[in-house]
Parts: sequence; C-alpha cells; structure tokens
Amino acid sequence: MKKRLLTSVLIAMASVSFAQEQKMEIFEIIDGAQITKVAASNVCFATLNAKSQSETPSFFATYKLKNGDRWQVAGHVGLRVAEAEDVITIKFDDEGFIFRETEMLNNTFPVPLTEDADLEEFDALVEKSTTLSLDILRLKEKIIVDLEVLRNAKKSMDRCLETIE
Repeated sequence: MKKRLLTSVLIAMASVSFAQEQKMEIFEIIDGAQITKVAASNVCFATLNAKSQSETPSFFATYKLKNGDRWQVAGHVGLRVAEAEDVITIKFDDEGFIFRETEMLNNTFPVPLTEDADLEEFDALVEKSTTLSLDILRLKEKIIVDLEVLRNAKKSMDRCLETIE
C-alpha cells in the first residue's frame, strides 16, 4: 500500500513538473478528439470522448512519439476507484482481442498492450473493425470507443508529428 501511495505521489509530482517545463499546444480538434503536441518531448496525443454502457462519460487517449513508440490510456468518471486491479478485455466487433489484468488509478488505466505485436495487431484491427470496447470485468463496465473518430485522430497525430523537428 505504501509503495502504491509513493508511486502515486511521484507520478503526480512528475506530471506537475512536466507540465511546467513542457509547452503543450492544441494541434487540432476534430470529430470529438483533441490532438495535442508536446514538441520538446517529441510526442503528439489524441484524447477522445467515449461513452460507457452505463452512459458514464469516459475517455480514450492514444499517444505516439516521433520514433514510433505508442501507448493508450482509458478511463471513466463513474464509480470512483482510487486504485484497484481489474481485468480488461479489449474487443473488436464483439470478439475478444486481449484479456489482461491492469491497475486502475483514479478510474484511469493503461490499455494493456505491452508487446510490439499487440500494438501492430491493435492498429490493424482499428483500421478494419467497426466497434471497439474495453470491458472492465470487476467494475462491470464497458467503455465504447468510436473507431471512425479514432482513425481520424491517428491520422491527425501523424500530421502533428511531422511538424516536430
């Protein structure tokens, strides 16, 4: 418990420090997604409005570095969970893609894509599927991401990254 508290405090301090030292600028707002650029860190990210099956406001964010590294984070404002472990099932067109345990902190969690092959398959499924959901087992909740918005946001992120020298 102390380890998690210390980790949370360190993350919060790093976030404040990062925000103070790094200039963030809105690159573009499109179709319910905001694309943000942090040139000093060589990163662009998109934050999308999402919804949950219980109509709870939710979000999905995808980050990409100029070198191609990328990661995703999701969350919702429903039943408040300060920190907990849960099981996430990523589904495309209602078919399971990945089923993994993840940790939540203040209702936010990393989307558990840890291998390059996972990321490549995730990207391919984003391009060809019609639905994406993140099923949160213990919370009995599901976050639904609009794939058309995500596809457009990813293209905008690539344009954003081209502007970073």
